[in-house]
Formats: sequence, structure tokens, C-alpha cells
Amino acid sequence: MIAEQLIQTSIDHASLSDDRAPSQRTLGLYAGSVLALSNGANTAVTHLAVITEPDTYSPIQGDVLADLAERGIHVDSLLQKATVDLRPTYPCWVSENMPPSLSLPFGQLLVFEMPSPHVTELPHACWKLFRALQAATRGQPASLAVQVGGPGWNEADTLRLLRMLFFAAVRYGGVTEWELQAVKLFIDPAYATSARAQFQAWVTAYENPPVSVPLDTKVGPWSEDPERRKRALADINDDKNTRDIGLVPRVTERQLNVVVAWTGNAIYRAIRETLSDTNIDKPDFVYFQPTIVVLSTALANLRDYICADDDPVFRGTHLLDKGLATYTKKVPT
Repeated sequence: MIAEQLIQTSIDHASLSDDRAPSQRTLGLYAGSVLALSNGANTAVTHLAVITEPDTYSPIQGDVLADLAERGIHVDSLLQKATVDLRPTYPCWVSENMPPSLSLPFGQLLVFEMPSPHVTELPHACWKLFRALQAATRGQPASLAVQVGGPGWNEADTLRLLRMLFFAAVRYGGVTEWELQAVKLFIDPAYATSARAQFQAWVTAYENPPVSVPLDTKVGPWSEDPERRKRALADINDDKNTRDIGLVPRVTERQLNVVVAWTGNAIYRAIRETLSDTNIDKPDFVYFQPTIVVLSTALANLRDYICADDDPVFRGTHLLDKGLATYTKKVPT
């Protein structure tokens, strides 16, 4: 049975140049097994994420490792032929290309190793999947599929991980210099209804990242007052006009507005206090998460004149070849 696509959204990003439109980048939610994805040219991905404990590749009934084993793919045997091993910098390694004869909906495995317990720690670390993929592909176009949760994961924990993967995906997908063409997140069909509703809520928040602090912060969840948002956006436009800030290369208008709000101190203190706490479930973090992600993407897209020897570089680009050389065993052809 082919996995069902529940909802899909576009990832906000700018074009590499002014003379062409941005490429299409998408983030989709699916119900079912990631291996039930069609292997067609428009649906297959370059990499499938496999999340497991370090050096423990024994399949458990119902997990991705078990599904792969049924297809004749045993992850432990692939490690010796890994094309890229980013450990210990990032707990990831990349397999060789899968044989075309298997007709799989992915090209390579991105194996993410993490000590137990996954349920509590994985949401904090899942962004490393995207950073590792960015490094392993040397910034070449890529796409990723992830099975969210698995055996033993309840609905609340699955949705928590889904939230963190959603915002990690749009953060890295918004980096202009790296074309993350598609991210596909798969969940247990039993959680499809709640996951679709949450996903839509995150899309709305991502498209309208908060630029003001709620009046009442003692009651959660936080929500942005429409009038305060309207005034904040007016202040942002006034600030851009006063400082003569026009379009910034490789930065979208949405990203620029958040940067202006942040540098203009409208939300600087609130975000700083939010980030000083590592609790990703607090109302202030959940409320400001879209803003923080958009801000992080914008800063990654800005030119960095401080660290460059000659020309400016971009903060969000992939690892330099000289920095990746020690991790690369061979490059897939």
C-alpha cells in the first residue's frame, strides 16, 4: 500500500540570483511506512533517515530496520562500505547507493546513531540529521524521508518529535545556498488526524512568525494579539524605510522582517530569554519557535565578512571540502 500524503507546504527561500525564480522546495506529511513511498521520479528521495542506537542495527518488529531487512537490506553490513562517516562530529554515516534492482524509493541511507532514550533526547538533536545531510552531500541538491517515531512511541511523543523535525526542515530548507528539494515525514496512520491538524498549525505559524510579545504570558499556550502584530509589522516597515533597508540578496521578505524586529529590540530580549532555557515544551519556546527558525535561516543566508579570507562566504553553506575530507571514504558516482 502506497503511503498517503496528508498535507504539504512550501519552504520559504530566496533565489540564488535575481534573474531566476526560487526552485520549489517542499515539506510533506505522510501516513504509513516510509518504505511505502512510491519510487517514481517525483516522489522518491535521495536519502532515507534511519535512527538507531550506536552500533546497534538489530531490527525491531515494526521499525524501519525491520522493513529494510524484509527488502534484504541489513544496515550493519552497509557500515563497512559507508561513503561518508561523520562520526563523532555528527552521529551519522551515509551508505553506498542502493542497487537499482531493488526499486527502492530512496538512493542512500543516512544512519543517525543516538543513545537511548530516543523519546526524550531525539527531539533536541534531530536538527543534526539535516546538518549531516548538508555536509555529506557537500551542499548538492538533496531530499530526505524520515519515519517519525516507531514501536513504543505514543501519540504525544510522536507529535513532539514531528514538531521539531518540521521546524528543523524549514530552517535548513530555507538556506539559499543548499537546495533541500523535499522533506517527507511519515507517521503512524493512527495519529494521522492529530498530526495533520498540528502540521497545519505549524505551517500557519511559520508563514506568520510572531514579531511581538503576548500581553498575557501567564496563561499558555501563548498567542499573538492581532492588533499588536499589526502595530509591530508597521514598526518593522517604518524601521526598514528609516534605515533604507531594501531587498537583501538571498534573504526573503519574511526573513528580513524577523531580522529587523530582532535587531530593533522588539523581540530581542524575549527570544534571548527563551533560548536561555532548554525546555522545548515551554509556552514561550513553542510560541517563538517559528520566529527563531526564520531568524536562524536569515542569519545563515547573510554574507559573513568576518571569517572570510578574501570574498565573503555564507554562514549556511556546507562544510568546506578540506573540513570534510577526513570523513569522506568515497564519493558516490
